[in-house]
Amino acid sequence: MILFDRALELAAVTTDRHDSRASTAALPASHDTAQGRITMHPTPATCTGTALAYDILAVLGKPTDRFGGFHLA
Repeated sequence: MILFDRALELAAVTTDRHDSRASTAALPASHDTAQGRITMHPTPATCTGTALAYDILAVLGKPTDRFGGFHLA
């Protein structure tokens, strides 16, 4: 999971080799866009900046289907 906190200017990537229920449940609880903090679980096998950007837009509730004309994908 990825946590970004705007107030702290901090981005953290957490991993859980065992994909435990505890971490899967606890980490999204820190998601709070009003406080400038997002927590997301990237699409499996995400390996490009573009794919990560789409995941961030999605977690923010922004549309991800408007970029075809800009040749960004």
